[in-house]
Amino acid sequence: MPVGQIATMTSLKPRQVRECLFVMIQHNIAVYAESQERSRIVVYYEIYRPELLHRALLPKALYYAQRWFGNDGGSVAHTISKHGKLTIGDCIKDILDTTPSSLVLAGKTSRQREEGLKKAFTEMVKQKCLIAVRPSDSLNEADKAMADEKRETDKMALHPTAAELAKIQKTLGAQKLQQAQNADIVGLQIASLYEVRLNPTAKAIMTTILQLAEERMIHSKEEYTTPVNIHILLNHLPKDVNLTDTLEFDPAELGTGNVRPKPGECLEKYIEILESDLMRILRRDAGRSGQYIVHLKAATKILKRTLIQDIVSSRFGMPYVRIMNMLLEKGKLEEKQISRFSMMPVKDVREKLTTLCTFGILNLQEVPKTTDRTPSRTFYLWEVLLDRASDAMVNRLYHTMANLRQRRFVEKARRAVLLEKCERTDVLADDSLLNTAEKRELDTLNKMLELLEVQEMRIAEMVMTLKDFKKKHGKRSPYHSFIMEKCERHYQQNNPSIVQEVL
Repeated sequence: MPVGQIATMTSLKPRQVRECLFVMIQHNIAVYAESQERSRIVVYYEIYRPELLHRALLPKALYYAQRWFGNDGGSVAHTISKHGKLTIGDCIKDILDTTPSSLVLAGKTSRQREEGLKKAFTEMVKQKCLIAVRPSDSLNEADKAMADEKRETDKMALHPTAAELAKIQKTLGAQKLQQAQNADIVGLQIASLYEVRLNPTAKAIMTTILQLAEERMIHSKEEYTTPVNIHILLNHLPKDVNLTDTLEFDPAELGTGNVRPKPGECLEKYIEILESDLMRILRRDAGRSGQYIVHLKAATKILKRTLIQDIVSSRFGMPYVRIMNMLLEKGKLEEKQISRFSMMPVKDVREKLTTLCTFGILNLQEVPKTTDRTPSRTFYLWEVLLDRASDAMVNRLYHTMANLRQRRFVEKARRAVLLEKCERTDVLADDSLLNTAEKRELDTLNKMLELLEVQEMRIAEMVMTLKDFKKKHGKRSPYHSFIMEKCERHYQQNNPSIVQEVL
């Protein structure tokens, strides 16, 4: 929409609309596109919905920034997320101006504090947690795609054919997927799989492998990581990792002296166990001795499958998970085959298949024997398409996130009078102006909001696992607009109901 139309629909002054749009562009929430209309250029604005939805993961990003880069890194991440875009000088100046008391508490001078912030900022840029801002970042995705396509076609002497144009679009799409992305959170989830299957030592080994491989990776959507040498891995393992006491050895292997192997030999034993695991995530690099790689494509597939199994199990029960796993392993099956393999009556199997299909997990394919497609002469094959099931789960998770967000709005609306009183300057200076009942109600509200925020963060992590690990950008979810519309109408609803959990 142009500024004039936005001002008319919102009953705001054009100056207020421009100021709001400036702030939203600063935070990458809004993008714009220029259009030539007769003798003038009209600027259209739209909401960048993926960025708006990703902001649900902002608390998690701030947590990892402080965990990986210390308090200085946490301060840098918090300041940049508050302002949207900043130069390094403005970022450090804002931190020093807003938190001067931290200098005294930390026992550091202003110069030492500034050097620490610069060091944390540089390290975050090196680890791709911060990226440089380009003028094209505020443009519409379609406009950027058309500009890139025009730049490629201008290099050609003749007008491109349809096949050449399709090849250019495919190449540009592949380059877009190869943008640098931080893979630390992906690595943490992959390593957690081995903690469940083996022990914490296996998780520490996988975490170290992924950290060493990430330093030379171009992007986090590669099929395999870069090779990691086992001797380098031994030197980079955390000091608190106990390799010898967490393994069980045959007394015949230890000999008469009962001497345990050295850490290097124990690490080789662990690598052998990880390599022979059924998940087949860690593999030996072909043609290189002592070099190992991680199959990221297989790991992300297992992460998706495990998460969907947990959702189905908590919602319906283990018999449904058994049917889902059976179809994943064997492929397309008929109803009678599923009943025979799962050892369940056909009636129960039919009910469970229908439920899973409605929920978005299963897909039904019709294979007619004749051209008239008579039901009695048609095979009905059930299958699990993991990508399609992931998309269905993402939509349901967005639905749940919208319900949680609406519940927060409802809880605040019920106590609007109390919240207004708490925001008064005299109450902020002296909380004794609140009586016992009001303090108890405020404490109840804070606990309720904290629980809802924790649940919303868990849902956002599930969405990240199912959606952001995909090979390519999927279609826009139909629930994107549903979330914003639901959040905008939370005060206009006459009879708000309690959140109905989707999961």
